[in-house]
Amino acid sequence: MRANPIGKIVAVRLALVPRGRPLKSVDASASSAARFGAELRGTRVAQNLTLSALASRIGYTLQHISEVELAKAGVSRAFVEACDQALDAGGRLLALYPAVRVEQIVERENRETARRSALGLPQEIEDDVRRRDFIGLGLAVVLLGPEAVARASQDDWERIAHAWTREVASAPDRQALLPGLMADLKRLAEAGGPQRAIAQLSVCSAMIALSGGDAATARRWWSRAHVAARAEGDRELTAYVAGQHAYDGVYALYKPSQALTLANRAVAVTSAPCAGRMHALSARARALALLNRRREARAAMNDLERSYEQLPHDVARRTIGGWSEASAAFR
Repeated sequence: MRANPIGKIVAVRLALVPRGRPLKSVDASASSAARFGAELRGTRVAQNLTLSALASRIGYTLQHISEVELAKAGVSRAFVEACDQALDAGGRLLALYPAVRVEQIVERENRETARRSALGLPQEIEDDVRRRDFIGLGLAVVLLGPEAVARASQDDWERIAHAWTREVASAPDRQALLPGLMADLKRLAEAGGPQRAIAQLSVCSAMIALSGGDAATARRWWSRAHVAARAEGDRELTAYVAGQHAYDGVYALYKPSQALTLANRAVAVTSAPCAGRMHALSARARALALLNRRREARAAMNDLERSYEQLPHDVARRTIGGWSEASAAFR
C-alpha cells in the first residue's frame, strides 16, 4: 500500500506547531523586557516554531527561552543575537536589547540600594563591576549623577570624555559600551557641545565601530571627530584625532599607502610631543614596514622612540599603543 504524501506533509506541519497548554499572556507595555519577550514570542510563533525547536537552534534551554518570553529572566546580548539570527529577524530583536539592558541595570541597582539601606551601608557606587554595568546609562550619569547631567559644565564633559577614552581602550567587549556612549553623545548634541568632548567621543565611536567590523560607520565617526576638532581650534586635540585615525587606519581601515598618507598628515599637525603625535608616528612606522620600505621604517621608529622619551609626565604612556609592535614588524 502506497504511503499518503499529503498525510506526511500534514504530520510534519503539525509537529512544528506549538502544542500544549495555551500561551500565557504578555503585556508588552509593562516593561522593555516584556516588550522584547512579546516580540520574541510573536516572531517565533509566526514561524510555527516550538520552544524546543528554537532552543535546538540557538543552544539555550527551552525553560530559559520561555522565561525570557514572559519577562521573567534577564537576557544577554549573545542570546539576543542568537535569536535574531535564528529567526531571521533582520536586527529587529537586537534593536530592543539596549533598552532591556538599561532596565536590568536600574532594577539591579534599586535592589542593591534597598539592601544597603536595610544594612545601613553607604550608597556610593564604588565597585568597579557595578560601575561598568552603569556605563550602559552613560558615563555622564555615572560620574555626575542623573540630576546633575543637565547642568554639566565644559570641565565635566572633558572628564567624561577622558573616562570614555579609558573605557574603550580597556574594554574586552567594546560593543557593550555603545548604548551608553550614544546616550552621552545625544546629551552633548542637545547641550550644543563642547566640541572637544564631541571630538573625543566621536573617536571612541569610530573605534567601537571598527572593532565590530563596520568600516563605513567608523569612517563617518572619524569625519565627525575631525570636524569637531577643527571647530575647537586646539592643535593638540587635532593631532590626537588625526593620530588615532592614522593608527587605527593602518591596522584595520586602509591600505598601507593610504594609511601612510594619513599618518604623514597627522605628524605634520604639531611637532610637540603628545599622545596624538605618538599615534601618528607609530602609524607611519607601521605603514612603512608593511610597504617594505625598511630603511625609512627604521628611521621612523628611531623618531618615534626619541619622541616617546620626550612625552610630558602627565601623558598616560600606556595609552600610546602599537609603537613596539611597529618596531617588531621589521626587526
